[in-house]
Amino acid sequence: MIDPGHGGIDGGAYFNNVKESTINLQLSMFLKADLEKKGYTVILTRDGDYDLSSDNSNRKRTDALKRIEIIEKSNCDLFVSIHQNSFQNKIYRGSQTFYSSNNIHNERLAKTVLESIKSTLNNTTRKAKKIDNIFILDNVKTCGILIEGGFLSNPIDFHNLLDDAYLEKLAFAISYGITSFLT
Repeated sequence: MIDPGHGGIDGGAYFNNVKESTINLQLSMFLKADLEKKGYTVILTRDGDYDLSSDNSNRKRTDALKRIEIIEKSNCDLFVSIHQNSFQNKIYRGSQTFYSSNNIHNERLAKTVLESIKSTLNNTTRKAKKIDNIFILDNVKTCGILIEGGFLSNPIDFHNLLDDAYLEKLAFAISYGITSFLT
């Protein structure tokens, strides 16, 4: 299961008129294609620029609840939620993975995927990090992680995240990490 973060009126982080949700979806499509080439069945929580909420009063929460429902009902082996970072200080850059302690396999998945990204792209010195208060990670029992592909606020990452060739390499690295984890 691939969860392209945000979508619709919730574009996530914005930088130079670029919506995080657009990059998340593009990266997710490359990841889906690469995993399918390897023989995996892949489901996306969204495949266009929309959110999953039908409740205008609390869109973000109902969108997250719908994503959780899709993930849990799918009986998938694992899920990855794809996001991009942004921070006021432009020096921060690179990919990172986050996990919750609610599944014993989450930490290993996060470390395996991040090591694959590091060895493929050499774009980060970050470590897989346990994090609390991420609604989807905290509420899904299925093995899963959140991946931050890079920082929209960093000029190098921003340039890379707008390049399809780079996104394909990042998707390949994530795919390789997932495959390594599953085998």
